[in-house]
Amino acid sequence: MTIDDLKKKIKKLGLEIDGDNGRVLIEWKKVPFVEADRPYWAGLSSIDGVGPNTLPLLVSCFGSAEKVLSADKQLLQQAGLPERVAGSIIGFSGRRNISLWFDKALRPEPDINLSFMVPKDEEFPERLMTMTGAPSHLWVWGDKKILNQKRIVAVVGTRKITPYGRRVTEDLAEALAIREMTVVSGLMYGVDETAQRAALKNRGKVIGVWAGGLTRKSFGSRSRLAYEIVSNKGAVVSEFSFDRYPFKGTFPARNRIVSGLAAGVVITEAAVKSGSLITADCALDQGKPVGAVPGPITSRLSEGTNELLKNGAAPITNVVDILEMCGFTSKDLGAPISYLSKNETEKRILEFLSDQNMTIDDLVRMSSTPISEVSETLTSLELSGAVGQVGEEWRKIF
Repeated sequence: MTIDDLKKKIKKLGLEIDGDNGRVLIEWKKVPFVEADRPYWAGLSSIDGVGPNTLPLLVSCFGSAEKVLSADKQLLQQAGLPERVAGSIIGFSGRRNISLWFDKALRPEPDINLSFMVPKDEEFPERLMTMTGAPSHLWVWGDKKILNQKRIVAVVGTRKITPYGRRVTEDLAEALAIREMTVVSGLMYGVDETAQRAALKNRGKVIGVWAGGLTRKSFGSRSRLAYEIVSNKGAVVSEFSFDRYPFKGTFPARNRIVSGLAAGVVITEAAVKSGSLITADCALDQGKPVGAVPGPITSRLSEGTNELLKNGAAPITNVVDILEMCGFTSKDLGAPISYLSKNETEKRILEFLSDQNMTIDDLVRMSSTPISEVSETLTSLELSGAVGQVGEEWRKIF
């Protein structure tokens, strides 16, 4: 049976071709897999040209990943594979000793121990399996159980973060962590790192999605952040095996996993051509809600978020907006958690608002604090969801 023959019978195998973009919609329970095939599945998935659309077709065509890797070049080409891809399979470094290759892939460095997950594993993220172009596998460093949590929010944005973007990203990520929400993002500098560090600082769970292999060399300057995430009972995940390095083409693939793991996506700051807008597009394609933080109209790095708002993204001005956008209720979040003041000004303002609602003038007078400091503090508390405004008065929320 060739791949073309397979496509004619594809629905019987739980596969379906999306005519608009050629992606494969997969019912993974119908794709052949047994535990003994795991190393071969890992090896096949690491080969250039065998992506998440091609792998299930090949496995279904040959009956197992082991049979694909054992086939000769002529048989692979007879199945309909391009000569280049067939040659890559024949030249795969682990073809002669898959066990040795797989052991190296699972432990690429002495202090990095990985899991290789496939869609038939109980802990494989359910959200990823239901999306088009779903990954055929994940390499996971850390706690793989958190990948299947319901309360995951993606926070993404520009790498060239401004002081404004840093502040809103920190406040929102901190507020999510306080509410025991898991923050998922890429593993780059800028908004990604700011959101993840703010969540870690508040003992929140964090998932980092990387665009290369999970090794120190691949991480480069991102190594320290990756280690901190794993050390704090989070997880770092990737589609790419240990011998792959990130490059321009791997980041869009990473973005669809960032959005795929989350209940919703928040962009805190982004220019018009920011890669985070690809993540927003992925989320919309997956049927996920997208929110954006309004930014100054004079800032080039807010043009992307402001454009998203024009096109219907949910306006995000505090953490409650995020929770409502994602459809989380008080029942989902469990018992209310007390907000921990970051400084004395926050502490005094929250004490004043505990008994009654007050205007900003009331707070300035009672606290003997400059209006600029009170205003800045209220903005930070509002982003964190600790206070809200009713008309001209402010009230304490939790």
